[in-house]
Amino acid sequence: MNELVRDIHQKHGKPGVHITELVQMGVITELLSRLVTLFRSPSDVQKRLTAFLEQVDFLTLFVRKEDARLVDSKSKLVKLRVDTNPIQMMIVFGSGGAKAIVKNIIKKIRTDPRGYIIEVKEDSFQITTFVFAPELKEKVSHWSDLIAMQKSG
Repeated sequence: MNELVRDIHQKHGKPGVHITELVQMGVITELLSRLVTLFRSPSDVQKRLTAFLEQVDFLTLFVRKEDARLVDSKSKLVKLRVDTNPIQMMIVFGSGGAKAIVKNIIKKIRTDPRGYIIEVKEDSFQITTFVFAPELKEKVSHWSDLIAMQKSG
């Protein structure tokens, strides 16, 4: 497994490793099936999926156990990115020992008076959290709707 990660990192850099992790977690499959449902045109699906993949390092935060001392700064980073990205969302991941750190980051975000929308998916090994701007409360039925609504070039 480590050899595969090293190989992907050498060929595609950190974004390639993150995309691989998203595929493994089922996030890309969920996004793709949602886009196919929303758009009849394969070209539109491809544009939206490509836009997400090109922004993967901005739209996702992979939390590690070493981030335990950075909960405050990570929660501020998530809020900043949600507030400044046109998609107005961010996905925060953690697995194993990093799950507790993700929960602490999310706890900080939940206390923000702006009222960020937070959707958590958790199993015994990992946690996937979607953080949305408060302004999207009435507009979104699924996290992938934001990518679908994004204008593509």
